[in-house]
Amino acid sequence: MNTDSHRPAARPDKKPPQRFYRTLGPALLALAACQIAAPAQAAGTNQFFFFPAAAYAWRSEDPAGAARKREGEIDLDLFYTADRGNLRFLAEVFGKTDGESEIEIERLQLSWKLDGDSRLWLGRFHNPIGFWNTDYHHGAFLQTSISRPGIVEFEDDGGVVPTHLTGALIEGFTVRRSAVWRYDLALGAGPELRSDLRPLEIHEPGEGSHDVALTARLSWQPGDSRNSVGAFAGYYKIPGADPTPTDVRQQLAGLTADWQFGARTTMRATAYVVDNELSTSGVATRDSFRNGNLQLEQALGAQWIAYGRIEGSRGADGDAYLNLLGGFVRERQLIGLRYDLAKNQAVKAEISKVHLSGERFDQINLQWSAVYP
Repeated sequence: MNTDSHRPAARPDKKPPQRFYRTLGPALLALAACQIAAPAQAAGTNQFFFFPAAAYAWRSEDPAGAARKREGEIDLDLFYTADRGNLRFLAEVFGKTDGESEIEIERLQLSWKLDGDSRLWLGRFHNPIGFWNTDYHHGAFLQTSISRPGIVEFEDDGGVVPTHLTGALIEGFTVRRSAVWRYDLALGAGPELRSDLRPLEIHEPGEGSHDVALTARLSWQPGDSRNSVGAFAGYYKIPGADPTPTDVRQQLAGLTADWQFGARTTMRATAYVVDNELSTSGVATRDSFRNGNLQLEQALGAQWIAYGRIEGSRGADGDAYLNLLGGFVRERQLIGLRYDLAKNQAVKAEISKVHLSGERFDQINLQWSAVYP
């Protein structure tokens, strides 16, 4: 399957936010569009996947472990694609309950196959900044680990770079001397800066202020291997709104590698350089930080995978932009274990040491995830 991560349930007397109701109708329309497209199966292909997940997290609130925090979360992710001739439709609707209910149209894309092996997408899509944001999506079963690296967390989970764009995306590949070169070029509307990053909601195009976002990526795959190395760069104008009336011009560049050694060992690594220029009341501040992460995975038989990841940043503590977003994971070291109950279910456990802005704690994560059918 090729498709491109924790708090208590809501109390009965606590009403979901208005955002939930504003998104529910368009999300149902998106699902209805999936069903309307289904008859095209005679002339094309359709794929529908349901990704449920349940997670629990425990963490110490200070180095001494005097205060503790427990969180639970239930996620439901619906993913659908339909092909008919040169047309392809993709929709992803994600919902979760973690003290409040939330539902999002994460992706809604329509594409046309161009000449050769390239395709033009229009709609809301995942920003092509490394394999974490394109090979994996909101369906937790797909990725080996429970968590994603902090640098590519989704916007409402503490992300500090745009992970969703709305506009146009050209993607494709070419074969040269038995190697595959893949390319992506994205141009669209990026997020708005409030207390966190807010990507444009495709069902509310007039909501908030959104400006230009541009990303390019090139990767290389040798022969028939799934291994790849690549580079990417992006430029984003991020308007500020209350309670953070600060405009940001963000530039990033990075290198990524996804490499398998033998049949059991996999390495996934990404390095970023991010420049942030803030403008508040006509006063500009410019900072830069670097971030890197390395994840190693070791298969232990047919059903077990042990893994570990390290993440680190340089220059993050003094970055004025990051100080506006306290949820960014500056450093983390974790080890984890995944067990596949069946072909479509997995349980995972992670133990980690986490450093946020001015906060350090130990954390234990547990998760059950699945995919149907």
